[in-house]
Amino acid sequence: MAKPYAWGRILWGVIWVAVAILVAVCVPATKRSIDIIVTVFSILAGFLIAICMMVGDPTRLPGTDWKDAELHRDTLLGPLFRFRSLFYLYLVILLAAVVHALFDGRTGMILGHDPTWWTGWIEPVFLGLAVLAFGLSFSFPGALYTLQREGIDREIAQRRKTQGLSP
Repeated sequence: MAKPYAWGRILWGVIWVAVAILVAVCVPATKRSIDIIVTVFSILAGFLIAICMMVGDPTRLPGTDWKDAELHRDTLLGPLFRFRSLFYLYLVILLAAVVHALFDGRTGMILGHDPTWWTGWIEPVFLGLAVLAFGLSFSFPGALYTLQREGIDREIAQRRKTQGLSP
């Protein structure tokens, strides 16, 4: 049986792609905005690593035998895949900021192009990706809530089981 599509998640991504394109086309990058974006995404990258460590904790696998763990592997790997992809997006944004800083204000040709040509296409891509990644980062609070709720539910079920009650 095929997994159903997460239409809400897909719609959320499409909306943020549209907003990112709009910002990339209409908003110029300034040194201050680039500094702010680098700071924000550096912090978000560290926060994302902490979330990945909690979400991917093998002790979160339900059940006591390997068969239960095998059946629930995808429930842990799905969010980890999304968070890993978002982390790579953060790294691309930080790389674009570094490239922009290297080319900004330089004179002379760089790989056959004027430095303003490089910064001219890096800026909108950088801003667009930053807006997209920021929008996709709104999944963090929900992921943390789900993580904690599942841990609480599992603990309650375990306590009920030790007291001889049905979960």
